[in-house]
Amino acid sequence: MLNNLAILQIDSVDQDQATGRNRIAPVRLAQRMIGGKPLVEWLIRRVGESHVDGVMVVLPEEADTKTLLPLIPSDTPVHFSRKQDSLGRLADVLREYQPRGVVRIPVEHPFVDPALIDRMLTTAATFEKCDIVGYRYKNGAAAVDSPLGLFAEWYRAKAVLKADEVVEDAVERNDISRAILARPDWFPQHLLPVPTQLEGADVRLSVSGEEDWENSLAIVDAMRCYDLDWQDVVRFIRETPHLRQRMETMNQIG
Repeated sequence: MLNNLAILQIDSVDQDQATGRNRIAPVRLAQRMIGGKPLVEWLIRRVGESHVDGVMVVLPEEADTKTLLPLIPSDTPVHFSRKQDSLGRLADVLREYQPRGVVRIPVEHPFVDPALIDRMLTTAATFEKCDIVGYRYKNGAAAVDSPLGLFAEWYRAKAVLKADEVVEDAVERNDISRAILARPDWFPQHLLPVPTQLEGADVRLSVSGEEDWENSLAIVDAMRCYDLDWQDVVRFIRETPHLRQRMETMNQIG
């Protein structure tokens, strides 16, 4: 049995498009080039640097998502699911592959950090009764939903399967973090404190729209000769005044 499986789950339609925000659809974002690779490959390679037992891509069985297949490394398993929502698709793959835990990677987080993932895995192994491990700010807000864009979340596979059975709300079924975190009595959680260097409002690495994407390309191009660990990326942003100001302004807008 696999211990911890990392899953890059890519939907064909962004669930926030209904709000009218100008966001890049996940399947389109995954195809874009960064650092000489499609983002889907970039994320697979980056997450593979952590101590997970494997990385898998999960896609809805739709024509749009099948355009990603030529961009995914041949050694990376791909699972197509006919389920109609994110929670159902994640549960679908967990039933088939039966890992003990899963690290769910948002495609909107190109700079998701392997070291931060490893810290989660260590915590999950220590707190055996926890169903979810992630990061939180001092105010208690979950970091994975913030514009920081450095984080993933770990779930116990059994918790995801239980959530698939009991969660009925359509919005929650397309927001797995919300579906599980909102039920601490059912799903015990352990949220690690965000590193103090990241408590400010001047870092934005999650990709929502075109300006976020342009910022990501600028960082990768400028730091090509460096490891893109979160400390170096944050240091670069704070030493680049126009980039820092731009991110801070975008965070204030929301």
